[in-house]
Amino acid sequence: MTKIIAYKGFNADLTCRYYQFEIGKTYHHPFAVEICGAGFHACEYPLDVFNYYETANHRFAEVEVSGDIAHEAGGDKLASSTITIKKELSLHQMVGRAVEWTTSKIDKSVEQVTIGGLGSAATNTGDRSAADVNGIGSVAASLGAQCKAKAAEGSAIVLCYRNDEGDIIHIRASKVGDNGVKPDTWYVLNANGAFEEADD
Repeated sequence: MTKIIAYKGFNADLTCRYYQFEIGKTYHHPFAVEICGAGFHACEYPLDVFNYYETANHRFAEVEVSGDIAHEAGGDKLASSTITIKKELSLHQMVGRAVEWTTSKIDKSVEQVTIGGLGSAATNTGDRSAADVNGIGSVAASLGAQCKAKAAEGSAIVLCYRNDEGDIIHIRASKVGDNGVKPDTWYVLNANGAFEEADD
């Protein structure tokens, strides 16, 4: 039976769509699964979860899905008939899992091109800081206020937008080439949660 490690968001009380979950327990859906219709939903790429759950007042977990599994065509989520809530993860752990996920997708045949930075991660949390990576399969995460990040082709960026009190309002990740994100270009996250090119 196929088992997939994925990531899921919850409300603060560990509910999702009025369904109560508990860490360490397994749940079964007795009917046919359907994306956005039926079954337990999760994302294989950790930071895709933030497209559905803002970081404030929500909780996140690593899960294992199995049984009947449906993948969203051209999308970022899946639905399954069985889910086990394995462990709760903090925001920083979710970012760390994203780095691991990205590194696991590296085509090892290109190692000779970028050995120095292959699968690396640059993470900054200070206000107005910047993260820059140039190795394939790397992740540039800049999580402070008014921060920026850039990455090379085959890598990814993670940015957040904070209000004047420093609270996280939006957090978003993208692989270079998706969502209009260009390689070797500085980006910030704006108040609407969208990527914007930043001044160098």
